[in-house]
Amino acid sequence: MMAFITYTMQIVMSFLFFTFLMMQLPRAEVAAGRINEVLGTEVTIVGSEKIDDSKLQDVVGNLKFENVSFTFDGADSPVLSNISF
Repeated sequence: MMAFITYTMQIVMSFLFFTFLMMQLPRAEVAAGRINEVLGTEVTIVGSEKIDDSKLQDVVGNLKFENVSFTFDGADSPVLSNISF
């Protein structure tokens, strides 16, 4: 009797796993489509072809942000306020 229950549970768990896998496939397909859409987007940086980065190879220094705030267009309050790093 114990062997019957064990085999039955293995079969049931196999069906449950298969069902879970079939539920995840459409989600994975949608996610892959979104990733391909992002990767296929053309670069929209204006003037990026005019940048001469040959002068930037020997740049040495520090970059410091003090009391930086950021607000989205049309927002009432800032998303970041007085950030320093």
